[in-house]
Amino acid sequence: MKLKTAATLILALTASLPLSCNAAPDAKLQKSIQKSIYTARDQVFPALVNIETTTRQIYQGQAHKGLGTGSGSIISKDGYVVTNAHVVEHGVSFICTLSDNQEIPATLVGSDPLTDIAVLKLDLTKEINQGKNLVIAQFGDSDKLESSDAVMAMGSPLSLSKSISKGVVSNTQRILILPEQAMAMPTAASTGFLTIWIQHDALINPGNSGGPLVDLQGKIIGVNARGGSSMGFAIPANQAKKIANTLIKHGTVDRSWIGASLKTTKDTGLTNGVLVNSVVQKSPAQIAGLQPGDLITHINDIPVNASNNVHIPTLLNTIANTPINGNINFKITRNPEKTDNQKLTIKIKTQKLPTKFGEKSGLRKWGTTVQEITPWVAQLRKLDSTNGVIVQDIAQGSVLSLAKPPVPRGAIITKIDDKKTNTLDDMINAYESLTKKYKEDHRVILHYTLRQQNYITLLKVQHDKEEPPVKNIPKSWVGITTQPILKKLADKLTGETSRGFLVTRIYKETNAQKSELKVGDIITKVNEKRIIPNTIADAPLFDREIRRLEDDQVTLQVLRDKKNVTVKIELQFTKDKPSQATTQRNRDFGITVRTITFFDRADNQWDKTAIKGVIVSNLEGPGWAARAGIRHYDLIQKIDNHEIKSLKSFRKAMKKITTEKPKRIIIQILRGQREQFIYIEPQWSPTKEKEEN
Repeated sequence: MKLKTAATLILALTASLPLSCNAAPDAKLQKSIQKSIYTARDQVFPALVNIETTTRQIYQGQAHKGLGTGSGSIISKDGYVVTNAHVVEHGVSFICTLSDNQEIPATLVGSDPLTDIAVLKLDLTKEINQGKNLVIAQFGDSDKLESSDAVMAMGSPLSLSKSISKGVVSNTQRILILPEQAMAMPTAASTGFLTIWIQHDALINPGNSGGPLVDLQGKIIGVNARGGSSMGFAIPANQAKKIANTLIKHGTVDRSWIGASLKTTKDTGLTNGVLVNSVVQKSPAQIAGLQPGDLITHINDIPVNASNNVHIPTLLNTIANTPINGNINFKITRNPEKTDNQKLTIKIKTQKLPTKFGEKSGLRKWGTTVQEITPWVAQLRKLDSTNGVIVQDIAQGSVLSLAKPPVPRGAIITKIDDKKTNTLDDMINAYESLTKKYKEDHRVILHYTLRQQNYITLLKVQHDKEEPPVKNIPKSWVGITTQPILKKLADKLTGETSRGFLVTRIYKETNAQKSELKVGDIITKVNEKRIIPNTIADAPLFDREIRRLEDDQVTLQVLRDKKNVTVKIELQFTKDKPSQATTQRNRDFGITVRTITFFDRADNQWDKTAIKGVIVSNLEGPGWAARAGIRHYDLIQKIDNHEIKSLKSFRKAMKKITTEKPKRIIIQILRGQREQFIYIEPQWSPTKEKEEN
């Protein structure tokens, strides 16, 4: 019996039979197989790494940081690590945790989304032994893999490092993406469409991505990439090894492209060849004369037969692996379903697979993200050139959304004032120039096109300033809160005489506190006027009666212990509510703060002399402050070394920070009864971000 066949049998039986089953495999054989599993594990397990990826994505003008985890395997003494492209997507920094728990920084060597393979390189100067004792894993031959072979999946599921699960190969030729939808032009959704996957049932979860699929010889025979519903999918080792070596050597994988997608002959009645599903306009395929519906029978004189989707990736790889600007000869049958069809030979000169997505940059103060126009986008939108930048997204209430007329998503900005924005760099330079030039609110003219129409609009670029509140005319006020006592409740108390307003709170440091009024009193008269609430809508009735008064004093009749008591109180002017406080907005941090009001101090029991600062009254969703963890109603007491006692000190601190542009800012806040520290890492200048293609 072959070792791997026996191992598969043992794994299957031990997973399904009770320990007492008489049909259990021979104990010696089982022990031998278990030893083989341990040996295979120990050859790869020490080379396993947990990858922590710090990501940065730009939307609505802001750079948003995130954190992701995945797995990988060390494949060379130089510290190269193979993993998935989606594990490192949008990554700006990487930390790899080795099997001995050392945390080593790594850099991205290259990424190939079309096969979902990427390579990182460990910074071995940070490793204790400078990489001398680094354990590496070896690739096996995935072409020799068979269904039912025993395998082990290693990685960091759910960020739990150094995990192993076992299973068997379910299918060695699984197709997950319909190939006829791909290759005419790759999209973000076509990650891995050049792959014929290994399907297995070794349990994997998020975090396993990039980890090795290992056979019982202790070789990597796949790189796990997807999973769910007790199914795992791995990229074959032979493909992963080839792509990894190319990335190590060149940093990228360049491919040929003809601009045609292919479709199987299934259900067509055709017995050979592969159908042309679509052809991109102005592509090499169209220029050479290839048409949708053509039946390709030979590629470079080699017969082709795609009766099933599993054959398509091989054909796509044949085209993609042709040297760029090389020629491919296609023998085709035009109108293959007809008896009078044509037999043709077409020579197509390939081009480099075009980039679909261009670089993008966030214009923070304008609350928008703009993206360069690639030749593919220009062709898709039927543009005459790649000049201009596309508005990718717009934050609500931002400069572009408030323009007259508003600038819509998808518009192409061509000029700002007298400066053309032919490229993304032009746009960034124009934006930064205007930001530095104007220190007060200003207006600029923006030119844009949309659906072949040219527009001009006016942008109003605003600067941060103190927003004075809408003040009400001071009215008379008694420093208490009340609850209306309605008829049914009054009947349960003392009857009709108890209908009035129950004193629920007396504010400290008010004339009401100095008077003989007590919590629990029921106010029935104001200056001999009977006040009776009929419904809950009459809750403000007492306050309205007090605000009407113009005297310096009010006389209240209250019911206390079933007795009427007269209480006189010196009136005060109304206090500002939080909604009436003066505010200050800072667009850089996406935060608005306000002064502390009388009611803030009363509700939070803040001492007037000990507690100072400004209260967060509004946060802009994608702003730096919100992303760092600052919340509504936080009390900001300190920014770096600047004590915050008022809006004036807040403005002064923010002005200095904006001028100095530090890499990191520490904000001390009071949240409830706890003092906390918030760290903010601003992205002061527009940064470019390249999307994976």
